[in-house]
Formats: sequence, C-alpha cells, structure tokens
Amino acid sequence: MFYEGFSDNMRHELTSSEIVLAKIEELADTQLEHEVFVDEVTKERRRQELVTQLHDVVCEMTDKMIARLNSNPFIRVPLFMNLL
Repeated sequence: MFYEGFSDNMRHELTSSEIVLAKIEELADTQLEHEVFVDEVTKERRRQELVTQLHDVVCEMTDKMIARLNSNPFIRVPLFMNLL
C-alpha cells in the first residue's frame, strides 16, 4: 500500500506543484500591493521574504496532512472497520 519514502515523495509533489507555486506568488503579490516601498530593490527583497514564508507554511501544512499516512494505526483502523 505504502512504500519507503512515500511521504517524502508526496510532500515534494505537493509543495512543488505549479498550482501551489502560482498561488504562493499570487498571495505574495497581493500582499505587496498593500505595502509601500522606497525602491524596487526593497520591494523585491520583501517579495522573496513573503514567498519563503508562504512556502514554509505550505510545507508545514503538507507535513501535517501526510504524516498520518505513515502511521500503522491510521492504516489498520480502516482495515479493521471493513472487516466488521
């Protein structure tokens, strides 16, 4: 059912998908519209900071979602419920 490295592969696939990366960029750009900057260098630095922070949030959320799939009790309970 699951193999060694399954969670790592899923995490990588989710966090590097085009849809997720595009949404991160969109959210960073939306936030930048509400901030005032002196020059473009500062704006670009802030944009990279926002992208990094949002990517960290995505990784944390993904870890919490996928962590359960490696748990043997998590897998056994549905199997047990089907046997009843």
